[in-house]
Amino acid sequence: MHKIKSIAVIVVCFIIPLGVFAEEKKESPTPSSPKEDYYVVKKGDTLWDISQKLLKSPWRWKILWDQNKDIPIPNPNLIYPGQKLKLISTASPPPAATPAPAPSVPIAPPEPLPEEVISDTPAQIPEQPPAAPPYYIYSSMNRVGFVRKEQVVSEGSVLRGRELKNNLSTGDLVYIREPNDKPMTIGKQYTIFRTLPIREEQRFIGIQHRMIGLVEISEKESQGIVIGKIIESYRPIVSGDLLMSYIPRSSRVILSESPNGIRGKILMSEDNIKAFGEHHTVFIDKGKKDGIAAGQKYTVCESIKMGEGDSLEKIGVYDIGSVLVLHAEQEISTALLIKSVKEIHPGMQIRTPNR
Repeated sequence: MHKIKSIAVIVVCFIIPLGVFAEEKKESPTPSSPKEDYYVVKKGDTLWDISQKLLKSPWRWKILWDQNKDIPIPNPNLIYPGQKLKLISTASPPPAATPAPAPSVPIAPPEPLPEEVISDTPAQIPEQPPAAPPYYIYSSMNRVGFVRKEQVVSEGSVLRGRELKNNLSTGDLVYIREPNDKPMTIGKQYTIFRTLPIREEQRFIGIQHRMIGLVEISEKESQGIVIGKIIESYRPIVSGDLLMSYIPRSSRVILSESPNGIRGKILMSEDNIKAFGEHHTVFIDKGKKDGIAAGQKYTVCESIKMGEGDSLEKIGVYDIGSVLVLHAEQEISTALLIKSVKEIHPGMQIRTPNR
């Protein structure tokens, strides 16, 4: 009988540890990571356009930027062909397994602190600063011209260089004629500009104001004549070019949504060339009165036609580029070609982008 009891005790000792080990081997399932896809940047791509195409809204560009900080992308406006952007799926991962509740152990309530003050006012959560709006950097904003019906009133004109030469440029000293009613100020800077009337099939469109350079008045020469130093030249400066007060413009163009239903056309390039592409500035026949403002984007499209004479038939309209408005006047705006898949010509159509 005593021998049977000893065997029973030994069996129990082996069974209990096995139960403990079996309990320890239970593990919670690890939730699977979100699915990751990738997109390889192509020439002409922007985070704005990629977000429109793949995230169904251009305003999600910042989500795309945040997901790819490891590339890195220091400036969201500068991405390059060949960069591999990570796209995280919006599908939710499976929920983690809920651990078994621990056995409840009665806990004595804590003793109240002396002179404890209880407030009914909720804790103030500091407000997060608003995210910076998306923008485009264009470093040549000060040389962007415009078209108006009336010419800007001149505040002086270039007579000639101190050294006799046809074309003046950065660093040259120039003689400038002051206007009779407004003497020029020593140390003040002026934009040098040139005007050119624009016509379309004999119809007057407006007066182009082409920015030529920047000059600073350095000294008084004689009655009605001052000397200036050319600080910067965007194009060759010649005798007869005009001056207006210099107003610096920010290189940061804040992007904004384009109004629906805009349809217009490209009038001409700012340099009046017949074929142009990316990075050229152009004039479009829509302005502030149509709801156009700096920072809006528009699609450039081309109508494809077949046939001859009276049998000419339009068979389709194709997107071939996009422009970003840099400056808007009342009737005509200046825009930058930021994307083109073929040569752009005057007369090509623009419209509100598809959303």
